[in-house]
Amino acid sequence: MAYSGFPVDASIISSQALATNVLSKYHLQSPLTCKFLQRGLNDTYTVQTGSSTYYLRVYRHGLRKKSEIDAEVDMLIYLVRERQPVAAPVAMQDGTYLTRIDAPEGTRYAVLFTEAVGKPPKFNMADCSQYGQIVANIHACMDQQQEDGRRFHLDLEYLVDQPLKHLEPFLAHRPEEIEYLRRCADQLKSGIDDLLLKNKPEYGCCHGDHYPANVHQDGEGRMVVFDFDCYGYGWRSYDVAVFLWQASGPVGLNGTGNADAPEQWDAFVEGYSRIRSLTDSELEATKLFVPVRRIWWMGMHTRLTETIGPNPWPNLAGLDREAQNGWINRNIGLVRDSMEQQGLS
Repeated sequence: MAYSGFPVDASIISSQALATNVLSKYHLQSPLTCKFLQRGLNDTYTVQTGSSTYYLRVYRHGLRKKSEIDAEVDMLIYLVRERQPVAAPVAMQDGTYLTRIDAPEGTRYAVLFTEAVGKPPKFNMADCSQYGQIVANIHACMDQQQEDGRRFHLDLEYLVDQPLKHLEPFLAHRPEEIEYLRRCADQLKSGIDDLLLKNKPEYGCCHGDHYPANVHQDGEGRMVVFDFDCYGYGWRSYDVAVFLWQASGPVGLNGTGNADAPEQWDAFVEGYSRIRSLTDSELEATKLFVPVRRIWWMGMHTRLTETIGPNPWPNLAGLDREAQNGWINRNIGLVRDSMEQQGLS
């Protein structure tokens, strides 16, 4: 039945309704609790059973097609079969993975995942090396598969052009900044095109969001990677550059600053190189992908700001002009810093 009430941009589905109508389709122990955890690109719920913890993701309406979610599930099933350390999708009693939800704003889908046991690593040098090796192993494993045409490409249109379009309304009163970002985009795209080709192993399946919040480490030191919602096909130098972007940001991986960033990055690359050595061109391109990632990040925030709320992202549309300008100043400043480090713009 079509929803006939007041229009809704992005609903939060009732935890109790999910427990009754979705989680009942799985082979889960009783008693069972379902609690809303957080809103990000999608909504996440913690599911606690008698002895196990799971996470239910309810995908945002309009962000991912059903075929794209199916592809993510299939890719994870393959990685699990190949013994890669990733959080696994959980099958329902009928053997399927997706549950359709008729939300007020439109169709949404829910998928249950196993827990990534532990917590974010402290990212000492050994942790960084281990993480780099895991990333390279996943890349190498996925190169054994044919490209899945259901997923998108993490190309320059996705990483730069589309985010700039989402940023433009927030910079309408600051035309000099949008022009600066456009100049940066042209330089970055030209530099990346000069350095990289779209051939394996330099280009292939990528997680798309390899930053510290998406990997956990248990008490024995073992890591598990999760949240492949941004997975697509792109340059591996971008996939690893997300780690460099996070490490070299205003707050580093250790939460106290970026003093350790060079050592952390070197350790990550050393671990990655145990499986495949990055070419000189790839390493040079990672420096360009740091400001690219910042532009993408800004664009994602502005694209979804009205339906994210204050946590974990700022609701830019709800901020006054002064607060918006502060957010813009900080992030464009970080783009400018990255560009100047490369002798650009």
